[in-house]
Amino acid sequence: YGDWYWGAVAGKTILCGFAPLTALLTGVLVRRWLGSTAGWLAAIIHLSIPWTYRISIIAYTEGGLSLYLAATLLAAAIAIEQVQRKKLSSASMLLCGFLAGSAAACKYPGLISVTIPLSLFLGAASLCAVRQGQRTPREFLLLAVLFLAGTLASFGPWLAKNLAETGNPVY
Repeated sequence: YGDWYWGAVAGKTILCGFAPLTALLTGVLVRRWLGSTAGWLAAIIHLSIPWTYRISIIAYTEGGLSLYLAATLLAAAIAIEQVQRKKLSSASMLLCGFLAGSAAACKYPGLISVTIPLSLFLGAASLCAVRQGQRTPREFLLLAVLFLAGTLASFGPWLAKNLAETGNPVY
């Protein structure tokens, strides 16, 4: 409507929506590792933390970063399970990269806290699979390229916008 107030309401509504989605993903992730009760507790604890409420009502991007951290961890857990069953799909690695790049696109510290650690972790897991003879070096390189492509698909447009507007991609 060209009105700053309704723009702020729309933005806050979107930011507020990250909290329940993060709680859901956190619950699912914890449930996979520790059981149903722990999953429910994780979701409830996330929603009951005062900081979760605070970042949901002000214009901070930590809610989005938290959501993409949880989503990336869940996608990585699924990818690691697929590696263990020797059925890792290209789509899993692409999705891991896309979600990790989305965390960095929300806020640059996501690059340090999500994207780089996950790439190192998945790289190490894939190298272990190569050393154990479960993967070939060519498959390892393909998976690394897919992860990078997923990351660039989500983080790249943000960098390109910054480059076009300021001449500096990380401005």
